[in-house]
Amino acid sequence: MAGNSKNTLIEYQHSWVRELGVYLYMAIAGWYLLWRLQLTLTLQGWLIPLIFLADIYMSVTTVIFLFTSRRSYRPQKRAPLHGVSVDILIPTYNEALRIVEMTARAAKQVRGVTKVWILDDGNRHNIKKLATELGVEYLARTTNEHAKAGNLNNALPQSTADFVLCLDCDHIPLPDCIERLSGYFRDTSLGFVQTPQVFYNRDSIQHQANAKYPFWNEQSMFYEAIQPAKNGYNAAFFCGSGALIRRAALDSVGGFATGTATEDIHTALRLHAQGWSSLFITDRIAYGLAASDLTEYHKQRVRWGAGSLGLLFRSPDSPLVTKGLSLAQRICYIYSTSAYAFGWFKLLYLLAPIITLFSYRPLTESFVLWYAVTNTTFIMFSYGLAWLYSRGTYQFPYTERYDYLNMFGHWESIKGIIKIQKKFGVSLKLHKKENGAACYIYGLLIDLSLFLATMHICALVWWETQGLPLFTSTIFIASFWNIFNLFFLCSTIIFVYRFSREPVLKHQFTVGESWVWEGKSIYTISASLEGAYIVAQNEIAAGRSDWFTRYRTSRPSTTSSYRNRKSTQENICRYPQRWLRERISLECPTRSARYVPITSAR
Repeated sequence: MAGNSKNTLIEYQHSWVRELGVYLYMAIAGWYLLWRLQLTLTLQGWLIPLIFLADIYMSVTTVIFLFTSRRSYRPQKRAPLHGVSVDILIPTYNEALRIVEMTARAAKQVRGVTKVWILDDGNRHNIKKLATELGVEYLARTTNEHAKAGNLNNALPQSTADFVLCLDCDHIPLPDCIERLSGYFRDTSLGFVQTPQVFYNRDSIQHQANAKYPFWNEQSMFYEAIQPAKNGYNAAFFCGSGALIRRAALDSVGGFATGTATEDIHTALRLHAQGWSSLFITDRIAYGLAASDLTEYHKQRVRWGAGSLGLLFRSPDSPLVTKGLSLAQRICYIYSTSAYAFGWFKLLYLLAPIITLFSYRPLTESFVLWYAVTNTTFIMFSYGLAWLYSRGTYQFPYTERYDYLNMFGHWESIKGIIKIQKKFGVSLKLHKKENGAACYIYGLLIDLSLFLATMHICALVWWETQGLPLFTSTIFIASFWNIFNLFFLCSTIIFVYRFSREPVLKHQFTVGESWVWEGKSIYTISASLEGAYIVAQNEIAAGRSDWFTRYRTSRPSTTSSYRNRKSTQENICRYPQRWLRERISLECPTRSARYVPITSAR
């Protein structure tokens, strides 16, 4: 690694509209806040100032987002760096054996890897046996101090590699992942390279396919817009998996950061404070599992939120006070860690129409009309800018729906401010959908909707008892926004209900293979670890090709397991072709795959 060749950043999709948009928003937001202050002084009630505080928070965070996202940078690709050693670290705690096995097998096939380490915090015999069978290193701890960070740090003294590639145990790496990343480290100041986390279980709770963006998920904006923009400020941070890290950089900060549940962003902050640089590249080098159900999704967001808020408000490494960061880096870290307070301000916006009705003070019709025009225009303008600066990854109304789901996780994340969260629950990614936390969130959504509807009716009754006219602009505007909120709450309830009811094959791949089974010509539409969707030729001949039969296995699905019918159950249930086509994953982590129309099975 002779010499020091700096990486070249190339601006991507430059637009003068984005350059001007942020300044236009700042001017409009400043004027809007002054007007909102006037409205706050006009109305009465102790919650009214809190709504104004929510306006300030949203305006400031939006300005930061627009300013930091107006330009997107991607590093110029570099040839692989040869003559260096790379170890792959796969931390695990209580994840299923088959999940760990897929990742470990794929890691063994990565070109240029020196050693593969399975770091088992669960100290399980079957994982140790798996490591022996695969010929990879196995390391376990007798204690679980500092959770994932402690597990990774326990492996560092055993590894002598120049670089470590961190992979969650459910992230399957591609064979050329090291070759894609190593070349950037010709820049000797580069501490780590982070890649996007992409998922192959596109039937998860966080995926929402649509015609214009078939693979959209709740994290698309972060990995496709926010992280690339951070390259311009040397502020792209480590996300826990899919990152190649220079060992010397890790050693300079004492290894992976402990003390919070979000060791990834915490470690990145320490590296940046020590003067190391970072890069985010858009290459997909591994495919993992997204939280499959609402319980795991909620648990994951609570951990991220509590860890981030604890880092911001309670950690000695807080971006508010830590030394060594540039102003831009400090702002980026404050923005990222404070984002988990959004749920509390979202609640205030939900309550705002009700509070307005109960805080009535006679307003002129002209003032109310001005309010309607100003408020609605500003909100629509904000939505439009969010779509523009996110490069289309802000998908209204899907993003709005996930804001409601995330709101409950943000409420619970407040414990990170009260006490630093050092432990976290592992996302098993294999749970059934019917569980306590899902029912809890589902119940909260229903309760909140009923509360808003009931309080709205009570407010109207209160107006009537006070002798106030019901047919006024004030009533109309408050009712409009309350109905708007109720619409999205009900939409979220329906989404959660349908998701919990829809049967899925987790971790499915399209295979498009036909074969003979018990004298019948069978065509495999989609296979997964748990089963497959198949259709018989006689059903096609009978004109029933729009229906499929689902078969489930008790072991990882292979063609042979269906050919010999071992460990299978027939006719679990049948689904229409339209539903199945929407649920099929179109990308496989190990090979190219595509959807094959059923008519081609003739």
